[in-house]
Amino acid sequence: MISTTLLALSCTSTPKVNEDKTAEILTSTNEDVFNKDSVIIEIDNKRATIETLDLDFFELSTANLREKIKQKWSKIHFYFDGDDLVKIKAYPHSGISKRTEEFYIDNSNLILVVIEDDGTGEKGKSNLDLDKMYYFHNENLIQELKSNQEVEYNIKNGDSEELQAEFQEYVEIFRSEKK
Repeated sequence: MISTTLLALSCTSTPKVNEDKTAEILTSTNEDVFNKDSVIIEIDNKRATIETLDLDFFELSTANLREKIKQKWSKIHFYFDGDDLVKIKAYPHSGISKRTEEFYIDNSNLILVVIEDDGTGEKGKSNLDLDKMYYFHNENLIQELKSNQEVEYNIKNGDSEELQAEFQEYVEIFRSEKK
């Protein structure tokens, strides 16, 4: 039993210590060893911080984008803090829908997607007021929450992959527009 415990401990690496706790948790070198609850708390804190900032943004009309995007969204805002892209928000066509999607980014990595059925209100809503939240760690979906804060245990890989692909496409669109 002691040898099994020692073997298990020797296979576990400790994340390096950084001054920025968010970066430490979100960039852990060992993907198998992380505290999911701590990661979620840090992501929530990162989102809260982003929402309090007066960020510069670039607005892009979807009129010249591919059909699926321009049918779904009227415009996309790309928010940045200095040179770092920290948030992308897609807005629906008025009169058709009020649903919005927000992609939160840390060090060029997707960390959170927030979907609101009525995203036209104030920014920085509490988690209790949001419809769906998808938390990511190292490009993997780690948790989905619904508006009643009920944890979704049957996370669909297809949803995760679709959100990741959508995020990557928006980042590429942003890069090509900013050239």
